[in-house]
Amino acid sequence: MKTYILDRFLATTILLVILGGCAFFSDENSHYAIQLQNDHTKHELKVELAKTHDELRQGLMNRENLKEGRGMLFIYEEPRIPSFWMKNMLIPLDIIFIDKDLKIKHIVPDTPPCPQNEKCPTYSPNVAVQYVLEVPAGYAEKYQINKGDLLVLSDLID
Repeated sequence: MKTYILDRFLATTILLVILGGCAFFSDENSHYAIQLQNDHTKHELKVELAKTHDELRQGLMNRENLKEGRGMLFIYEEPRIPSFWMKNMLIPLDIIFIDKDLKIKHIVPDTPPCPQNEKCPTYSPNVAVQYVLEVPAGYAEKYQINKGDLLVLSDLID
C-alpha cells in the first residue's frame, strides 16, 4: 500500500512539474507542499526533493540560508539507515528521520555545521527510514514536532 502511495506521489510530482501545477519557484529549485501532522496541528512546508544519487549526496551543502517554512525531503527507494553529516554546511539544521509508513522515528535538533578541517560527526536513526527531512534549526521545537508525528504527502496525491 505504501509503495503504491509513493509511486502515486512520484508520478503526481512529475506530472505537476510538467504541467507547472503545484511547483513553487524560488531562486534555485522547485518546492513542493508537504505537511507534518501531530495531535495538535498540521504544519505546511515547501520542500525541495532529493531523490537521485547526486541530489542525495549534495543535500543543502553550501547554502547560505534556508527560509522559515522551507526544507529538503530526501527520498530513498527502499528503507535504510542513512548517515548524515554537516560537512560543507553553512547553516544549522534539524534532521528528521521518517519511516516508510510516514511516521517520524528520530529527530536530531540544532545540528551545527562541521568546522572546516575537523572530523565531522554523523547522525543516523536507530531504525530503517525511507525519508529524511532537513529544516532550519529550531523548527521541530518551535512547531512541537516529535517522534510518532506523521509526514503528510496528500497535497501531491489525489
